Amino acid sequence: EEVEARATEAEARAARAERLAAVRAEELDREHRLRELLDKIAAAEERASEAEERARATVAEIGEVNEPLELPLEEPAPQDQPAPQDEPGPRAADADEMPVYGAGAAP
Repeated sequence: EEVEARATEAEARAARAERLAAVRAEELDREHRLRELLDKIAAAEERASEAEERARATVAEIGEVNEPLELPLEEPAPQDQPAPQDEPGPRAADADEMPVYGAGAAP
């Protein structure tokens, strides 16, 4: 009887040890996955910071290139503006350019 009791107790301890080993293995696996995830997050944050810095530098560079021009606040006075040129239209014929037809002559 004592031997059977010790054997039963040993089997129970072995079963508990196996369950504990399985739980520990799962825990180590979860910890490993967590570390990988944290490493990915850290790398993504680093890339995001670098990209934000490049974006800020680009915006600053664009701002320097596209500085607004100094424009006058008032319209120029009419005397400062050139007078509009008359567009050439049909010109009136001079009298000596007009054909002369004799009496009864038709064109």
